Order: sequence, then C-alpha cells, then structure tokens
Amino acid sequence: MLSATSDGEHSSRSATVTALLARRPMKRARDDETEQHLQESCVSLLMRHQNTPELLLEITSHHKIRSISCDGYEGLEHNTGIHTSVLENELRRRSEQMGVPVALLSARVLLENIEDLITQTDTNTEHVLLNTKQRSDVCALLKSAQALMSAGIFSPELLWQEYWKLQPVLEVIYHLHTHNILTLDFMLERDAAVSAWITDQLKALCASMNTTPDDQQIRHHILSTVVCVLVRRAFEDSAHNLSQTCCWILDSMISWLLDSLSVKGTETSAAGFWVQVFDVSVFGGCVSEDTLQRFFTHTLMRVFTYRPIYKVSDVIAVQSEWSFAKTLPLLTALFSKICLVFSVECVLSQMQQVLETHEVNWRHILSCLSHLLIYHSQTQCCLTDLLSRLLRSAFDSYDVEKMITLFLLARQASLEGPAVFPPYSDWFKLSFGGSSGYHAKGKKSTVFLLKFLSDLVPYEPPQYLKVHVMHPPYIGGKYRSLLQEYITLAKTRLRDLKVSLEETGIFEVVNGSAGVVECPAQQDVEKAVTLFMTTNKIPATVIEASIFRRPYFLSRFLPALLSPRVLPVKSDARMVFIEALRKADKIPAALYTSYTESCRRETYRQKEGVCESSEDDHLLVLQEQFLHLRRMMTDGATDGDVCAQLSRISLTLRNVRADEETGSDVITLNRDSPDSAHAAV
Repeated sequence: MLSATSDGEHSSRSATVTALLARRPMKRARDDETEQHLQESCVSLLMRHQNTPELLLEITSHHKIRSISCDGYEGLEHNTGIHTSVLENELRRRSEQMGVPVALLSARVLLENIEDLITQTDTNTEHVLLNTKQRSDVCALLKSAQALMSAGIFSPELLWQEYWKLQPVLEVIYHLHTHNILTLDFMLERDAAVSAWITDQLKALCASMNTTPDDQQIRHHILSTVVCVLVRRAFEDSAHNLSQTCCWILDSMISWLLDSLSVKGTETSAAGFWVQVFDVSVFGGCVSEDTLQRFFTHTLMRVFTYRPIYKVSDVIAVQSEWSFAKTLPLLTALFSKICLVFSVECVLSQMQQVLETHEVNWRHILSCLSHLLIYHSQTQCCLTDLLSRLLRSAFDSYDVEKMITLFLLARQASLEGPAVFPPYSDWFKLSFGGSSGYHAKGKKSTVFLLKFLSDLVPYEPPQYLKVHVMHPPYIGGKYRSLLQEYITLAKTRLRDLKVSLEETGIFEVVNGSAGVVECPAQQDVEKAVTLFMTTNKIPATVIEASIFRRPYFLSRFLPALLSPRVLPVKSDARMVFIEALRKADKIPAALYTSYTESCRRETYRQKEGVCESSEDDHLLVLQEQFLHLRRMMTDGATDGDVCAQLSRISLTLRNVRADEETGSDVITLNRDSPDSAHAAV
C-alpha cells in the first residue's frame, strides 16, 4: 500500500497525522477557563431558538430534581440560608453530572415545581388566580429562586422561554414580576403575543367572581400592578419600544368596557371592576402626575370618539334619553373618575377639540356634559362661554357643523333643569331674539340661520319647534318673508305631529324632554299668581294672552285657575288674583258663578267624607327618592350628589303626569287639584 503512494502524498499525510497527534494532548487538557467558555457557548447555542424542551426532557426525564419542593417550606423563613445552600450544592452537583449549565437546570427545576403546584388542584377563575395554598407555595418557590439568582445559578430568561410555551397563569406572572424575577416589561418585549394574552387575562380577572377577602385583595393588587406598568410604558415616554404595545392593551380594555355599556341594562360587574382602574389611588406613587394626565386625556379622547354610530338626525330625535338621570351608572362613574383630574375648562376644551377634529359618539359627549353640569357648579359659566364662542365662530365662517354642535350642547344643558342651566327657550331668545345678534348682521347671516332651522324641521321634537314659533328669531323688515316661510314650515310639521300651538302656555319654558312635562296651563297659573303677589299687578303676559290668545286663555288658562277647591277662610294668593281678574273683566260672569258653585260643592263633598284616592307606582318611587335625599343632606353629602338626586326626583315628578303634554322645566303641583296624585306628591 505504501509503495503505491507517491512520496509527496505520503509526506503530506504523515504531516497531517503528526499534527493531529501533536494537538490531541492539548485538547484533552481542559482547564477551568476553557470549561467556562464551553458552558457559555452552550447557553448561547440554546438561546438561539434550539429545541430546548426536548433537550431538557432528555436530560431530566429519569433524574428529576425535587430539591425545590413544597415539603420543606415550613420554617423556611428561619432556614432560608441553609435551604438555599443545600439546593445550590445539589444543583451544581447534578449540573456537573449531566454536563448542562446549572442556570439552565435550575430554571427547569423551578418550572417543573410550579407546574406540579398548579396542576395539583384546578386554579380559580379560568386560570387567572391561584387558590390560597397555591399562592403560598408559589411565593415560597420564588423566594428560593431569588436566592439562586443572587448566587448566579438561575436564568430567568430560560424560565420565561419554557413557561410561555405552557398556559401561563396571570397571578404567577404577577408574582414573578413583584419578586423581580421576570418583569412585565421583559415579557412584553420578548413576544408580541404577550399583549393579546395579557388583554384576555385582564378581562378574565375582571370577570372573576371570588368572594373571599384574600381573593378580592389579590385581584386589586394584580390590577394595580399591571395597569401601572402599562400606563408608565405607554405614556411616560412615547419613544419607548413598548409604548404602542401597552397603549394598544389599554385601548382594547376601554373598548371592551364601552361595549358592555352600549345598551342600557347590559352593565356587568366585570366592567365595573375595570372602571376602578381610573381611581387615582390605584396608581399611588408609581406613575407621575403628568403621565397620569396623559393617560386620562387619551382615555377621554377614546370615549368621545368610540364608535361614532349616531347620525345628527338621530341625535336630535333621541337626545332627551341621554340626560343625567337616564345615563347608565357605570358610564357616570367612568366620567366621575376621569374628569376628577381635570378642571371643567380643560374637559370642555378637550371636548371642543374632539368635536372639531373627529367623528364623535354623541351619546358619550352629551352624557359627559350632563355629568359636568350636575357635579361641577362652575360648568354653567364655562359652558356659556363655550357656546358664545361657538355661536360667533359659526356665523363668522357660516359653519353648519358648529351650529349643530352649538344647538346640541345647549339643548343637552337645558335637559338638566333651570337649577344648572337656563331653559332652552331662554337660551334661544337670548341668542337670536335681539337685533344685535350675529344672525342680524345682514342677509347672508339671516339666510344661514333660517336655512339651518328649516333643515332641522323634519327631525325636531315638537317642543323646540314650539319655541322657535312662539319666540322667533329677530329678523329685519326686509327679510320677514323668509321668517314667515320658516314659521309656516314649522307649523305644518307641528300639525303633522298633532301638536297644537294653542296648548302652549303663555309662560312656556321648554327643556326639550318629550311627552313627560306638567300641564302648561297649570304652570301658567302658578307663575301668574307668583308674579301677581310680587308686583301686586296682573302680569302683562296674562293681559296680552286674554287679548291675542283668547282661545287658550278661555279654554285652558281660566279653567286651570278656577279649578274647584275648598276655599280657605282667609283669602289666599289665588283668591286675590282671581278677584283682580274679575274686577278687570277678564273672567266671564257665567264662568265665575260656575266656579263659586263648584267650590261650594267641593266643600260639601269634603265634609261628607267623600274622597277619592289612587295608587301610583311613581309615588312610591318618589317617596323613596325623597327619603334618600333627606339622608344625604343629613349625612352632609356633596353638592354634586345632591344635584344628582334632585335630577332623578325631577324625572320621577314628570312621570307622575306622563300623559300630559310636555312644556316646562318647572314641575308645578296643585294641592287642591282634583287629581289626587298632586296632593299625594
């Protein structure tokens, strides 16, 4: 064989063999430095997405280490150093025996023990929370892991790689974070799918129905911890690589909350739990004030612009259903918490900015405005300034969208009653009833206003049409024909709706609520008597009505004034007013005679004990509401809470006479009315 080989080839092969033999002893003689280098290379190789689970399974399947076990947790606080030392020595021994890095081995051992603990019994609430024993055991495990980390023989990153491939439990993640073994920031950075997982886990956490004090406490701790991390990363530094990810999670949760509030009666306890996120106390000192304000500003923007499904025509028709008294409690609670960190001016400024730049959810916008009016006394002044600016800007640029915003905001404010904002009729007269108004500057301004009002006619509730007809805008003589065209159109629409202007009171005050306001004639009587007693003169409005609105005066006003009752021994305010009208020849003699006879019959009927009574569910509700109001005032409730309760009482009072035509913000009750509901109230 050798003779068949050339000298050159033999020499080359001999040199190669010689070189190999010469190097072999050097490769065999490994020192500590070379061994450490190999271990580091091994870890680096495993970190490059190798099939770690199969490798670990092959290494540990027959020799599982149970040095970290729940059996030795009793008294661990007093023997932590001994336990950790024994565990460290065992891990190092097994690591050397198996030939794998000790950090890799310790991570696998910890994970196996966690798996065993969680699978011993089912976890609470769809794998979101642990039970009490699991919680205690996992925390003890993590204390051992902390000690191993301090000793440099534990790899959190390898633990995460393995745990993420299983079905993680939110509470375990929370404990890993609070023990500073694996932070939420690290987990979010490692895998894009973590954001969707955290969102689902947060929803499940909110939906959990645990009732024990420990469970409730841990729920709040988890919620606070996770949200603080998300808010800090999303709004503290917009350039941070997790900013968009964390913002997406928070946006997903607020969308989930608003979805649950989209239909009345669908609020859930889960949604209520997430509303607690907006308590300032949740963040403690973990989030700076500026960061918190950016988060709340962003959330308010999301609420205002969430699913802008309402057309303006729909909003005009159903706006009265969005008053404070009819708003879902959770939506009110959400606004209460978000607006707490802002001034009223700031909220209204944000609202205006959103209205000018985005499609909005009008229900949320208007509900928020009602909340501000009820709970913040300075809102009326701030809103009046905003409406003035909108009015000027709308006519400066002839902007229809600003006009729509102007009218909707003014009408929403008037829904809450004259205690917090002037009635709509007063606002309309103040804005358009004078010759100095923006609409009276020229033909273009006049045409702009009348065209806008005309375009609203097909969608307007009758209450607003009646205001526009009875208190029309001031229009110069040259353009009166344009105003007459609008009034004719509005009257035609009222006839189509079967609403008669003759039924409208002479002291008409309209708040926009449809179909549930006190009889206008009765309201007129009460106002006329009050004015008469103040000035000792018959109000000019009553005199004008007796001349220019005689059908209403004779068929509505006088019958309401002359309703039969038991006359007092000493003349009261109403009797004095009636006598003044009779002397002024404003009451026909036959009608006055009929009134006095009816009063005598009523007196006789009362003496004979003939009385009627009626039951009304609204009266029971009203009684409870007044009792609650009395308790609130006795306990020193805030002005906002008292106003909110008064708003609810106002709605119930209107419902007492729900069959009568709407026409006023003021609820007028006549104790001497034939209707026993008045006396009961």
